[in-house]
Amino acid sequence: MEELLRLTAVGLISGLFSSFIAYRSHQRKRWWEMRVAAYQELIHALSDLLHTADTYLEAHYDQQDLTSEAKQRISRIRSEQYPKIRRAADSGAFLFSHTVCESLKKFMTQEDDEKYSSIINLENEYGRAKACLEAVVTASKKDLSTRWWWL
Repeated sequence: MEELLRLTAVGLISGLFSSFIAYRSHQRKRWWEMRVAAYQELIHALSDLLHTADTYLEAHYDQQDLTSEAKQRISRIRSEQYPKIRRAADSGAFLFSHTVCESLKKFMTQEDDEKYSSIINLENEYGRAKACLEAVVTASKKDLSTRWWWL
């Protein structure tokens, strides 16, 4: 009888420990997946913005100003990507590292200078977006690295 109680106690303790490890692992995996999705969305939005700016800077580099068609396309891309970046900046306080939050804040608070031509504004935006994207990618490599995968 005493042996049966001992086996029951060992089984109960090992079962509780196994369920604790499994629950903790599940929580960490879900948290990691949420962070990965947030980083992906942010990197995609910044990359799209960079690609658009780069395309129009190359096409209109020798001109002082952009064509009206180019301005409309850039405006459309901005109106699609800026809300995604803003949403990431607003919700990222608990998902992103401090470095990423600061880079996003710096990117979102700088405004285009109206006294310059649109090419200058586009170059400024390209520089800000590139710096922000580099900071996000660098931080994501560190933030999303996995350690102790079983815990």
